Amino acid sequence: MSRSQKVQRLKASLAHSVQAHEVQDSVRLDSVAVDNQQGLENASSQGHFYLKGDDGKMEKTSENNYTEERTDFYNGLTTPFWADLDNVEYATLNVHALSQKKLHAIEEAILAITPVFKRTAELVRLLPDEMLIQLGYPQETLSYLKLQKNVMENTIGRFDVMFDGDTPKIIEFNADTPTFIKELFHISGELSSHFSVQNINKGEEKMLKNYMEKAIEGAIQDSGKQAPHILFVANQPSKEDYLTIQYLANLVDCPYAPIEELEIVPGVGLFHDGRQVDILYRQTWAMEIIAQEVSPEGERIGHQLIELIEQKLLEVINPPASFLLQNKMLLALMWQLTEEDNPVYTSEMKEAIKRYIPKSYFFEEDMEDTNAPYIQKPIFGREGNSVSLLTGKEVLVSAPETDFQRMPQLCQEYVPSYMTTIETNDGVKNGNLVFGAFVLGLEHPSAIGARFTAGEGITGNNALFVAVTSEERPL
Repeated sequence: MSRSQKVQRLKASLAHSVQAHEVQDSVRLDSVAVDNQQGLENASSQGHFYLKGDDGKMEKTSENNYTEERTDFYNGLTTPFWADLDNVEYATLNVHALSQKKLHAIEEAILAITPVFKRTAELVRLLPDEMLIQLGYPQETLSYLKLQKNVMENTIGRFDVMFDGDTPKIIEFNADTPTFIKELFHISGELSSHFSVQNINKGEEKMLKNYMEKAIEGAIQDSGKQAPHILFVANQPSKEDYLTIQYLANLVDCPYAPIEELEIVPGVGLFHDGRQVDILYRQTWAMEIIAQEVSPEGERIGHQLIELIEQKLLEVINPPASFLLQNKMLLALMWQLTEEDNPVYTSEMKEAIKRYIPKSYFFEEDMEDTNAPYIQKPIFGREGNSVSLLTGKEVLVSAPETDFQRMPQLCQEYVPSYMTTIETNDGVKNGNLVFGAFVLGLEHPSAIGARFTAGEGITGNNALFVAVTSEERPL
């Protein structure tokens, strides 16, 4: 099928769906970086930095050895955490200071764009299976993603954010299985306290607990049981995944277990240690991976699990709508409908798309014609894997990992890197930050933090955690 035929069929299907259902409007402060290195000066051969205060004077904050101070800090935490992954530094001892203007702008962007995602979810559920496959959803998940539950559409989601000047640009929405949770909701506060800077995420851990409890209450309603068995699960060999699920389970006083201990009885239910699981909290177990799971004996266990959900023998959190929203191709759908001035979105929604989402398209040709740099990324990709930066047909930069290369690709306008400098175990490094901004219940802007990648490279699995604070000093 030609590109033009695909576009026409997609447009026809969207038009039919809209007509069929009218959607209702319903520092370590010696390593603080201030907005693209403003106010930073190299202080010594040891790589210490200074934070410029409001009066323009330079304030020295620490002479301590970075590696020793970092080790002491993370060893002193009273809760399990993965400061190092595979014996390599992951969590740094840096706090990056953003202006209040930028922090407020992130909140405004989330409040403006979440109604767009809700409206888009309503629309996509109406599309025929053929169009869902064209959008890149796996065949095995088509019935699943159309399920609607009492539980909120999305419990914990994370927007990845860059900046064009002071305007946030939402480059993707990690709706189904976002990581970076404990870092931002808990560890960030510890770092802020350590350096006596403003904890911009204060109170958000309590909000996280509240929204998780709301999601569980909705899942209990869907289960129809008065005392359902709730189980949090994660891949035990992954330290980050397992300690994240342990953290979340402890917040709401629920049990947790390794995925490897689960047993599926087709047509009956999901079991752990002989007990049936009624509600499965799968925060780090991605649905597109579940859909492809096959046992060593060749059984399609992922398909069996999805069938249990469809047969109402199992409830899951994040809910089905979260997987629907995880697909990056929805950003291209939003832009197509906006450029067509389609009435599915209100004028406010269209303005939010144009302001906060970089131009995103289904086909390379749409970006190649502009001769401007653009990003090509797999629609269910993770950690920068298989991402490329191109101009026309020329590849400028590409990720070393290519696991998702055969997956459908989103083409998105390039947003220039947000550059800064941090201190690490390997010395002072210059690189770029991508900000993570959580949203709870697809309505409440929540915790913010950042990931650092050396140079202007693609943010990948080796990115470092950097906490974020405000330029305003605490009272």
